[in-house]
Amino acid sequence: MESLLIEVGTEELPPKSLKKLCLAFSDNIAKLLTKTGVQIGDSIAYATPRRLSICIKNVAEKQNDRIDERKGPSTAHAYDEKGEPTKAATGFARSCGVDLSELSTTKSSEGEWLYHSQKIEGIALNKILPDLILEALKTLPVAKKMRWGDKKDEFVRPIQWLVILHGERLVPATVMGVNSGNVTRGHRFHGQEKIVIPNAESYEEELRVKGCVIPSFEKRKGCILDQIQRVNERLNGKIELDDDLLDEVVGLVEWPTLIMGSFDKHFLSLPDEVLISSMQKHQKYFPVRSNEDILTNDFVTVCNIESIDPDIVRLGNERVIRPRLADAEFFFQTDTSKSLESHQEYLGRMTFQKKLGTLLDKTKRITVIASEISEVCKAKQINTNRAAQLARCDLLSEMVGEFPDLQGVMGSYYAEKDGENPEVCLAIKEFYHPRFSGDTIPSTATGRCITLADKIDSIVGLFGVGLAPTGDKDFYALRRAAVGVFRIIVESNIEIDLQNLISIATNQFNKISFPDKITVDILTFIDDRMRAYYLDTGLPIDTFNSIPSLKIISPMEKDRRIKAVNEYRELPEARSLSAANKRITNILKKSVEKNRGAWNQKLLIDDSEKKLAEKISSLRPQLETLFNERKYVGYMKKLAELNDAVNNFFESVMIICDEKDIQHNRVALLHDLQDLFGKIADIGKIQL
Repeated sequence: MESLLIEVGTEELPPKSLKKLCLAFSDNIAKLLTKTGVQIGDSIAYATPRRLSICIKNVAEKQNDRIDERKGPSTAHAYDEKGEPTKAATGFARSCGVDLSELSTTKSSEGEWLYHSQKIEGIALNKILPDLILEALKTLPVAKKMRWGDKKDEFVRPIQWLVILHGERLVPATVMGVNSGNVTRGHRFHGQEKIVIPNAESYEEELRVKGCVIPSFEKRKGCILDQIQRVNERLNGKIELDDDLLDEVVGLVEWPTLIMGSFDKHFLSLPDEVLISSMQKHQKYFPVRSNEDILTNDFVTVCNIESIDPDIVRLGNERVIRPRLADAEFFFQTDTSKSLESHQEYLGRMTFQKKLGTLLDKTKRITVIASEISEVCKAKQINTNRAAQLARCDLLSEMVGEFPDLQGVMGSYYAEKDGENPEVCLAIKEFYHPRFSGDTIPSTATGRCITLADKIDSIVGLFGVGLAPTGDKDFYALRRAAVGVFRIIVESNIEIDLQNLISIATNQFNKISFPDKITVDILTFIDDRMRAYYLDTGLPIDTFNSIPSLKIISPMEKDRRIKAVNEYRELPEARSLSAANKRITNILKKSVEKNRGAWNQKLLIDDSEKKLAEKISSLRPQLETLFNERKYVGYMKKLAELNDAVNNFFESVMIICDEKDIQHNRVALLHDLQDLFGKIADIGKIQL
């Protein structure tokens, strides 16, 4: 068995997607080969701006042989009374491609049947690969595909060449109109234009030595990080890395070389975020900070060439950043020449959603919502009103128009310049948090209040006009907003139930008639997002399912119960109590007697039921105190003290008995016990 090399050469691939495409292509090829029955070994994925490749070790020449076994009609139905074959028998033989006489029979406990067994030879690798590669390419996660020339095939970029080698042997194939060969292409400027690959194993070395191409995404990334470390060692500072930018830069180069540069120091008067955004978003530069964590006027860029005169490259990069920063300086001066509040009226010209009005309408709604929930959020109403009114004003600023990622950030700078309260300024800065998975929630009570108001307004309004997310379509990022809603509530210990919050938001849409079930739909939607969020943190699904979904509409309450159940799972008595709870549930389901009244002490005749009743009576005051004080972890631990008494009860007592009054009393006792068990969660749903 030899190594298999597949390289798809293209025009420059989108750098932000290259890592994802690399992993997906490699995964697709390996899975498809395995699925078709070809034996393979370990694989190495490669990707540069101009290629997607994979090299797989120990790939078989063909599919594994297999035995095709088919069971036909029973012999009773295969022949008629005269012993002549029926249509069922001849049809089965024909479907197997053999004469009836070549069929055998097999027996089972159900009778005797016609049977055919045939060895199927595996198909040669070279016949499998063309369709397999095409399928692997078509199923890549590509947002927008393109066509080229007069071809009907679609791919993320036009395919220019194709290399398929099994060991030293060229595998002939045609994929999207491109014929395979053993010739790849090197770096556009440094390496050989065309490089013959003698065998699959030498692919990486041939490209590196003759082509000046490092085909491995991770090795190019490591090369860049090594160079950054060496630069850091001689700098009086540190290069500021951004993981997403680093991956994007790796996707832009085949032969990475670091170049240092700088810009005029007077631009340092601009906010750090403006400078960093200019460097990272527009120029793909890495900023440099001093040892005191102060942004300097230096930067680092990664080039795709190793120049004989690096100063020329440095000067070129310095030249292109200068007008960017000059524009930013102009925007900042223009914006700060007037107050942030002066932009508010122009929000009325920006549509949020045609049925829900403008951004000014939305601003008015969230101001009211924030005002109504400010007390429960422990925020000052004067601050929430002001922050809500100013939060979106920077959308009309020149700076945010050029740098959209700075929305909120610039508003905070402009608010600070206008002399606004510091908490208001910080609330504006963090207005859009959390922006992504793992992002922080707003750090101030004012910020949490207005952000919560904004997110619930979006959810209620868009659900109300029929724009709830469907499938993978979520144009208004409502799933992220829902996660933000319960994260802000839970992480800030805000005691508010969602039904009340939804009602407050719904009341702001006076001119829109919402569906009657909008509250239930939104509660279900947010609950689903809570489920996904908790499961992502590693929470067992049965823990979440043990908490009643729409009966507990306070995220804080649900979080407390989830934490309590999680600790309960670790108790040594948990397994036994959960089993007992299931047993109680089953007994009560089957019981004709539905008496939920109080049990009678005088009708307790067995020692074990007396002891259980005594234990319940002694623990009840403590359990009620713990429950009322919402000390649910303590409640679950105290509940575990019933374990021995419950087990002894079930070992000694028969619920169903001849004396109906005693039977009714025992059923009432079980109802009482079930109520205690189910006070926090349905522990019967917990799988231990």
